[in-house]
Amino acid sequence: GPELHFSPQDIGLKQCGLTELVADSILKCPHAMRPNLSAQVMLVGGGARCPGLRERLQRELRPLMLEPYDVEVVAPREPELTVFQGAAMLARDNEGQYLSKLDWEEYGADRCLVGFGRPENGSSYDAMD
Repeated sequence: GPELHFSPQDIGLKQCGLTELVADSILKCPHAMRPNLSAQVMLVGGGARCPGLRERLQRELRPLMLEPYDVEVVAPREPELTVFQGAAMLARDNEGQYLSKLDWEEYGADRCLVGFGRPENGSSYDAMD
């Protein structure tokens, strides 16, 4: 059930719950990216249809953020199809709005700044951490 998303240890799994995973993922990102990430948490897949999941994740995520970021968790109308639809949009995109593994390995997060947005002062995200 949905409780297992938040407390997998209840059935003997030695891993943290969804709230901790999301918070840890956001907090491992460069500081300048965190406000945008915390304000755009999207639930996808069939599990996103669990009643109350979005509200609970949003409520439990806020206190785990190290700073008072806005936290917004959204669930699309058809969460089972969202990942496929996003991949289909990327496949149609010839503008280079994606990052290959080779580019990531060579340039890192700074490569994302080309076309994905740059901090106002023009510096890299890594330098702002």
